[in-house]
Parts: sequence; structure tokens; C-alpha cells
Amino acid sequence: MNKTLAALALLAGLVAGAPMPPAASAEAGTDEAARIARCLTGEGGNYEAGKGATVPEACRALDRDETVCDALDGKAFLECVARRVALWDKVLDRLAVALADQKGSAAALRGLTAGFRAHRAAACRFYERYGVAEESPRLVPRCRLRLTIAFARETYQSLFLP
Repeated sequence: MNKTLAALALLAGLVAGAPMPPAASAEAGTDEAARIARCLTGEGGNYEAGKGATVPEACRALDRDETVCDALDGKAFLECVARRVALWDKVLDRLAVALADQKGSAAALRGLTAGFRAHRAAACRFYERYGVAEESPRLVPRCRLRLTIAFARETYQSLFLP
């Protein structure tokens, strides 16, 4: 349990206070968030064509991208997951900007996103509190990533897809 708490403390420190590398990394993160957002909204793909629809390779790779941390261990794993969570948080923040021209929708979405982040923290603490993470210390950090991805996908798709 102490190892799990130490891992959580490290992850919290990485997410909350990790120094951001120079602007190139910030731009790369913004570009990656934009790419994910385009995939989630269906932009650049013919999602309405049914069986013959062509989904761009970059969008098909989204699910594979989420396994990049699996081969890592210890600190490297926690840093990788923290980067992925931060990226998907940028994707969520980007959605509010995309809806800013619609009266009131951006503010409502920011409230929804803030509520989700509070829920995410509580839900992932639940894993740790009830010993689920005892079997695998990877469950708790992965919880944040899994919940963030699911919420981002559902929110984008409910707003953009018919």
C-alpha cells in the first residue's frame, strides 16, 4: 500500500507541478490535441458512409497510442501516463474553445469538465482505498487516463456526431 501511495504522490506531483519543456513541446502537445480532436469529431474522415467509411490512419492509431506506456515500469510508466492524461485534458479544454461561439455552451462545458475532473479524482481514489490497486499498482494511474479518454470521446461524440 505504501508503494501505491508513493506512486500516487509522484503522479500527482508530475501532473500538477511538472515543469513544461520549452515551447516546442507545448506546440507539439497542442498539435497532438488538435489531431485527436479532429479524429473525435470525424473531421477528415467519412464516418457517415457506413461500411465503406474510410477512417484516417491517424485516427485508427488513437487506441494503439494509449498502450504506449504499458511496456514501461516505475517512474517512466508514471511519467508516461501523466503525459497522456495531460494531453487528453488539453483535448477536453480544446472542446470548450471550439464551442465558444455558441452562446453559453462553452461555460456549460467548462462546468461539466470541472465536475468530471472532481469525479475522476474521487473515482480513482476509490481504487486505492479499497485495495484494488494492491494487485497491480498500475491500476490507479491508468484509472485517470481511462476515465479521461472515455469522457472526452463521449463528450465530443455527443456534441459533434449525429
